[in-house]
Amino acid sequence: MAFAVLAFLVPASAASAATTLTDYAPNTSSRTFTPDVGGWTSAVESDPLCALLCPGVTNSYEPSGGAFGPTDGYIRTSLGGLLAADDASARGIWTSPAFKYEGDGGEKPTDVNFFMGRRADVDALLVDAGNQATFDVDLIETAGDFPISLIKDQRLEGPEGFTAVTPVDIEPFLLGLGKSYQIRITTNYRTAATLIPSATADYDNVTLRASTTVGQRGERGRRGDRGRGGRNGGESKADRELKRQLRKINVTARRVSKRRIKVTLGCPKQQEKVCRFQIRAQLNRFGNRLSRTLRTNIQPGKRKAVRLKLLNGRLDELDGRRRITIRAGVSAGEAKTEVFYRPRLRNNRPGRWS
Repeated sequence: MAFAVLAFLVPASAASAATTLTDYAPNTSSRTFTPDVGGWTSAVESDPLCALLCPGVTNSYEPSGGAFGPTDGYIRTSLGGLLAADDASARGIWTSPAFKYEGDGGEKPTDVNFFMGRRADVDALLVDAGNQATFDVDLIETAGDFPISLIKDQRLEGPEGFTAVTPVDIEPFLLGLGKSYQIRITTNYRTAATLIPSATADYDNVTLRASTTVGQRGERGRRGDRGRGGRNGGESKADRELKRQLRKINVTARRVSKRRIKVTLGCPKQQEKVCRFQIRAQLNRFGNRLSRTLRTNIQPGKRKAVRLKLLNGRLDELDGRRRITIRAGVSAGEAKTEVFYRPRLRNNRPGRWS
């Protein structure tokens, strides 16, 4: 077996005193799977209707042959080459140990990114066009009620040696300092044929990184200067200009069903790059979240309507409320910022959706 020794699987920040970073999970073995599985646990799920003919999926820890060679471990989800029911599916799930998120050294970072390396052997399985092999990665708040999707329905075919996935940018406001999180990797196999070949999906160097780069984002504010009404010392001139432009955007909100709110917002015409939004509804600026987080892209000078899915446990709190808070993390090119909108919530008279 050939080993792909890829030092860039989890890229380090530029070697500079102006950069600080904190990696999660804090224990090295929980990221590199060396010398052991690092506290990760696994499970298998399958369609209830296929019973004994569900695709045979197994999870295993492999102590050697990872991204950095013979002494490096990794985790694997395999599909056994056996008979299976037509149009059946099964999933192998790996879940990291819970870790307490403390940002970058106890402070809110300027950037949060997710990295991982992967390898797959699924070519024989995918000869039949009806067979499918994909994977998902989610960040789960252990005391929360919904995950943050990092990778969704990505096809497994491709790398035969360990290769870095495209780093995933996460808006820092989505993670709460002091809260507990877990990383979950789900491998999905769906079979259309009754006789299936074996397949494997391997994962290594799974890392969530919080970082602060002073040279790119302006000087980092002192701890004492970060009051609720103050400006984050990590904002650059481009960040502040993007925030100023976004505050001029008219945002509207309308309740369209018991579980949905339609929110219309826009990207400033002054921007040259597409605006990438991560938005959610809250009771107020510092209150509980009301909806799932939604990601969407809007072209400069354009407006877009999106629908936020409300959380079951928050429906009563929303009944009859005249205004809500829309919290938006926005990036456009190199600029990143966070803004709060307070639109009137239309079509939400008391008892309307009880």
